[in-house]
Amino acid sequence: MNSHLHFDHCGGNEFFPRATFLVQRPELEAARRPGFVPGYSPSPMDFEHALEYRMIDGEHDVFGDGAVVLIPTYGHTPGHQSLVVRDGRGPQLVCAADACYTRENMDRDVLPDVLWNPSVMRDSLATLRKLRDRAGATMFCGHDPAQWAVTPRAPAPVA
Repeated sequence: MNSHLHFDHCGGNEFFPRATFLVQRPELEAARRPGFVPGYSPSPMDFEHALEYRMIDGEHDVFGDGAVVLIPTYGHTPGHQSLVVRDGRGPQLVCAADACYTRENMDRDVLPDVLWNPSVMRDSLATLRKLRDRAGATMFCGHDPAQWAVTPRAPAPVA
């Protein structure tokens, strides 16, 4: 799974030649047509390899049991997605990637500078905020040094 196709989120895909990458349809279609979506043109050298990309549309239950679910969180890019993990023992974990750069983005409703569509990203941020505030999810932001400094390292549990 790639949250989106910017180099810092898919740049190592070629090192997993037997993997299947689950990508939102609007993300892959926009990435493969440079200039088609204004403000979004990732470099093909980062994602266009002889790999299996499976396009999905919207929410996708990876294993069919609700344990790992991809949710569309468009806005940073046309097809950004976040990952929700439910292990049944504690609060769900959400890997927001670039739908929420830092906790401040969520707490103060401040959008980052790098984005494709501000209003769509604000809606995605609201979706993530509901998961955190109403469902008690543990939220992992994509680029929050303060959060990563206090996040337990493997093999310690994160929640």
